[in-house]
Amino acid sequence: MSSQTTINVFLEEQNRKIEALYKPVLISHWMAATTGEKEWSEKHKKALSQYFANFSDPKAYKAVLSYREDKQVNPLQRRQLDDLYNMMVKNQLDPSITAKTMELEKAISHEFNTYRPILKGKEVTNNEILDILKTSIDSEQRKGAWLASKQIGKKIENTVLQLVYKRNKDAQALGYDNFYKMTRKN
Repeated sequence: MSSQTTINVFLEEQNRKIEALYKPVLISHWMAATTGEKEWSEKHKKALSQYFANFSDPKAYKAVLSYREDKQVNPLQRRQLDDLYNMMVKNQLDPSITAKTMELEKAISHEFNTYRPILKGKEVTNNEILDILKTSIDSEQRKGAWLASKQIGKKIENTVLQLVYKRNKDAQALGYDNFYKMTRKN
């Protein structure tokens, strides 16, 4: 079997796996975002764990590294191999290490999906805030709505800072200065 054929077979297998694993991620994320139910948030966490576990496979990672060195790789294969590499490199840490990062991301996402700001002592939806911002001619009312829309920041501030610290620590374990540089490079 030629190297081109071997690479195509590998990429087709990876594409099938990714598609099968990504659909549940999208569905559970949509349901978590639209219902705010903890059950869907948990399903999303589980689907994400399975999805990212696919990219932590050391055997597949070594194959990607090897195939990227092949001089016969065509542009489509190169793009797919580069995409796989970018997903895999950040998932080469032990799953117990990445689990905490995923937990922090899930907590932030859940808070955004379920948080309702307080405006004039009453819980309001994001749609109500947006409606005031779009249609009100009362600048004090608009200011109040805008400030209410920012209340989520205080609620998630500590979790976001923990996530920043954790992502930077994870990136450093993979040989990068910080998470930002890792994502820019990959």
